[in-house]
Amino acid sequence: MENAQLTFEERKAIALRAAKAEGIVDVVQGVNDGISLDTLEVATKLTRKHAPELYRKLDERRKSQG
Repeated sequence: MENAQLTFEERKAIALRAAKAEGIVDVVQGVNDGISLDTLEVATKLTRKHAPELYRKLDERRKSQG
């Protein structure tokens, strides 16, 4: 990943803060309650990219239904 120069613990701390900010930290629990760091980083990036549009569409749908 882009943070190859950082230690695993540094990447983990950054990824957890970002996921908590996006509200998705519980989404990517792995085996033995461990966290897949790569999955967490990707999930955070995808959420940042796609969530605003998805929430906008959901809001429009709710308003149209009544």
